[in-house]
Amino acid sequence: METVIGHELEIRDGTAFLVEKRIVKQASLSTLFAETSKHVKQSFTCTPLMPAKDGTCRLYATCGNYAGFLMQCNPMIREINYENRGRGGREKKYRVSLPWIWVLCKFSIEKNDMYRWNSCYLCATYKNLQTLQDPVFLAPLPNQYNQGMSRMCTGSALTHAGAPTKAPGLICMQWLSQLFNSVFNDDLTVNFPGWMHANWDRNSSVSYFKQCFTTWEKKTAENPSIGLSPEMGLLTYSKGVGGLEGFLRHALGENQ
Repeated sequence: METVIGHELEIRDGTAFLVEKRIVKQASLSTLFAETSKHVKQSFTCTPLMPAKDGTCRLYATCGNYAGFLMQCNPMIREINYENRGRGGREKKYRVSLPWIWVLCKFSIEKNDMYRWNSCYLCATYKNLQTLQDPVFLAPLPNQYNQGMSRMCTGSALTHAGAPTKAPGLICMQWLSQLFNSVFNDDLTVNFPGWMHANWDRNSSVSYFKQCFTTWEKKTAENPSIGLSPEMGLLTYSKGVGGLEGFLRHALGENQ
């Protein structure tokens, strides 16, 4: 079976490619995961990367009693809602160019194949993911725990998702729809690239976060694709063994 599922424009090293994607074989997720597990001797296991599409699950991984669904968010200009609580500021929207953002929705695996929401981890890339060895970077967004090492604060957005479920995919999709509609603040760490920090005026009455978002919005107006440019200066994800696999292992608890 070779079914064409779509075409995708990829830009690599200054050249544009129109790529045709085909389905050459199919299997249920449970079969794929069972087959993958046969060849792995350690607690961490994952499926291969599945066909790329915005808003879909690209990979399923487990480690111990945890499972993760890696969700794809295509690069685009998004409105980021930011509220400067500490200085009594009001909510403001910034239009900024984001790279690929990868959202790992983490669940604990319970009896009877039930899943319970646990947490959310983010990373970013300049290019679409192709292998587990592809480099990943810290997502340039606020409200991340552990000195910005990818764990995202979900606030009260998913307080009702604490009950075990057999449909974790629905919760993943719900979180994606809420993530970029949330209001960010300066309560936790952010991974703003170095060029934003370099433009920070420490003597200004305007907060660091607001200055960075303002600079980012201005850069986006000048170059809408800055999120995919080396100029973006994304910070390297340094936990674990490196690359996408290191991110997954760390998020699922193997390399905390």
